[in-house]
Amino acid sequence: MALSSGFLWRFLDDVWDLLPTEDRELFETYWLGFIRAGGNLQQKILEGNASLMVENVPVFLTERWNKYTMNDETADIFAKTEQIAFSGLTLTTLVYETAFFHTLVVTNTTSNIVYSETVKFFDDSVRNLRYGKLVANTIAVKLAEKQFTAGRDFIINEITGEIQTTPNSRIPNDVLISVSYGHQEYTLDLDYEVDQDDVTVARISGTTIPDGVAVNVTYSYNATPTLSLQGTNGAVLLDLATFEDTSQNFGGITTGKTLTVLTGTNVGTYTINAVLTSTRLQIGGLFLAQQEGDISYTINAFPHAMRIVSNIESIPVLQNLITDPEVTFVEDVDFRVSNGILASRKALPLQTIGPAEKRDLIMWAEVTKVDAQTPYRNFGVLIDFFRENSEEYKLALQGLWYTFWTGSTQGNLRTGLHILMGLPYARNAGSVVDVTATTIEIEDDRGQILTYTIPDSLVSEVARGDTVVRFERLTNGVEIIDRINTPGFVASRLGRAGIQRFLTSNASKGPGSTDETKALTLLENHLYLPRILAEAVTSVISVQEFLTYLNNMKPHWTEFLFSFSVSESETITVAEDGGPLDVDPNLNLTTSVASNEFNQVQGHDSHLLTGNFGHVLGAGSQAAGNFEDVTRDFATAGIGEGSLIRIDEGSFIGFWVVLERQSSTLLSIDIPDVDLIDETT
Repeated sequence: MALSSGFLWRFLDDVWDLLPTEDRELFETYWLGFIRAGGNLQQKILEGNASLMVENVPVFLTERWNKYTMNDETADIFAKTEQIAFSGLTLTTLVYETAFFHTLVVTNTTSNIVYSETVKFFDDSVRNLRYGKLVANTIAVKLAEKQFTAGRDFIINEITGEIQTTPNSRIPNDVLISVSYGHQEYTLDLDYEVDQDDVTVARISGTTIPDGVAVNVTYSYNATPTLSLQGTNGAVLLDLATFEDTSQNFGGITTGKTLTVLTGTNVGTYTINAVLTSTRLQIGGLFLAQQEGDISYTINAFPHAMRIVSNIESIPVLQNLITDPEVTFVEDVDFRVSNGILASRKALPLQTIGPAEKRDLIMWAEVTKVDAQTPYRNFGVLIDFFRENSEEYKLALQGLWYTFWTGSTQGNLRTGLHILMGLPYARNAGSVVDVTATTIEIEDDRGQILTYTIPDSLVSEVARGDTVVRFERLTNGVEIIDRINTPGFVASRLGRAGIQRFLTSNASKGPGSTDETKALTLLENHLYLPRILAEAVTSVISVQEFLTYLNNMKPHWTEFLFSFSVSESETITVAEDGGPLDVDPNLNLTTSVASNEFNQVQGHDSHLLTGNFGHVLGAGSQAAGNFEDVTRDFATAGIGEGSLIRIDEGSFIGFWVVLERQSSTLLSIDIPDVDLIDETT
């Protein structure tokens, strides 16, 4: 918003009305600077106040009227000299497309170009020579064979090329006088012209640049690593020469740029011949095949670049003047901002005011969006939840805090995990207007239709006509198992092996009236199982985030066991040469502790032999024996090669295969020798 400070004159005495317009404008500009500085401060105060509430916290902070300067402090700028022999008026392309044309100089190989012209003097009036930047001690003013003296007959400004006679000059008036001199360089628009878009130089009519003779073209160029224009929604149309992306604006692209297709059948590079519309490009040649709008691609649209503060997220518009700008750049059309780089399709314009030697390449931004990670620093860090800053992240924070504030119910636990997984939830309250296999459409209270995508292999949990509240889950993917919805879940899903972490070393084990048996019943009142379907995992996730959330959210008298759920199906064909083989169709192949191929016949809690004095021998080995129980007779019990030993506590919890029976009290089991330590179990 460009303000005017002219209203201040109404509060001043009439004496100010007598000021010339130019002086009044100076005062107004000065006052306007204070007004804008105050506006910037007020903006920061308002955003700081809004940052106290998760509902209103700004995703990005706003800075007003930042100046961006492209110079050797913000860009990698180098000098280049090319030798070019111009041919007629033909265009010549420079080596570097990032040439700064305000630095371009065309001269001969000695930087002393000899030139002669005739001038008529009239008293002491100033005459302008064709060229300025004259070479000292090369000026000669003559009439036939008579040469005039500098300082006595004439004075000359070697910088501007202005010459005039002195009061007592011997140079006659209204007579053609020969003036010869050496000058350092040729003049733009007098001897040559440039095209900054095409990066070309050419002689023009009337030039003194010799045709076909090499001259030096010197300039500075920008070598800062830059950004490309990127997209993921490109399409090749039926004519195979047109490239389209309806989500982009190609208005700032110039012909000759390179389109690089990264995906699909048309992978390769193509030269852009024309910009047909703001969303369509024409290439030279043809694509290989028509392709739908899912092409990932890049275009080298922004050759110029400069370094800016790394946390700048967006600059909507750049302009060369604060008031009444003559040049404006639009973000994603004329320039891009990313990771501390501002890349533009051409160099920033040179200042038009101020001393020529102090003018810089600058533009002003009325609005600069800065990523100070305010949502995370104010609210995300408290629950250890970080994502790249965005409106989606802010909404997720609001949803997680909503679950904290409304209590640790099963529904809130599911909602929190749902949000952490990035699964769809209602951004606003409303009514479901349509549900398909892939999308859910909800009309909110403002009449806006919000569309949510259902991840593959998941299904909707809402139906057309349902009313949803804000943050309500829209699909499956997360479930909470507890004693309310699944009575007996501890015994059926965890079994005795699954509850070992909750028992002390003094707890009695086994069936019957043991601590282990009592824990199966007791834990059901204090335990729940959060479970995430593997199909719901659509990107890299942090399990630590889930654990932190559940630990912070759960009641203190409860505990949880977190898990992922994977469903697998397999088709098995069994055949035998001797005839058909009967297969029990009810065979349970579930891979749980209570049901798997090892213990299908021998139940989980049914054993040939049990004991409490087993001893893993630290000095033993698989060859000589490494498990001993002097209170049991392994030979009488029939325990030998292939039997299973289950250890319930200590460092070797789990099932171990008997490799060999060394004696009635000593076995060799498959614990690796390097892991053996003395331990009674």
